[in-house]
Amino acid sequence: ASPIDSTETDEFWFTRSDYITPSTLYLADANKVEGDTTGDPFIVDKIKSLPEMYDAKGLKIEQRTATSKDGTQIPYFIVMKEDVELNGKN
Repeated sequence: ASPIDSTETDEFWFTRSDYITPSTLYLADANKVEGDTTGDPFIVDKIKSLPEMYDAKGLKIEQRTATSKDGTQIPYFIVMKEDVELNGKN
């Protein structure tokens, strides 16, 4: 995130992306955050987004951790269908 003009406005640019959502640039206003706990109240406008490279409908992301031999927790992500049953065979 970066301010547009920190002395004149509370608006700022920020980007958001994840494993199934293309990078998207937003314009937001820090003044709209206070007191509103629903959704993303600070987003003023979606400016632009990279094109979708595939249909991500029905997919979800989960973050898990694995433990290495020395006990270190190693985070990893799984991208899967929403209705997949993790049973050790898939």
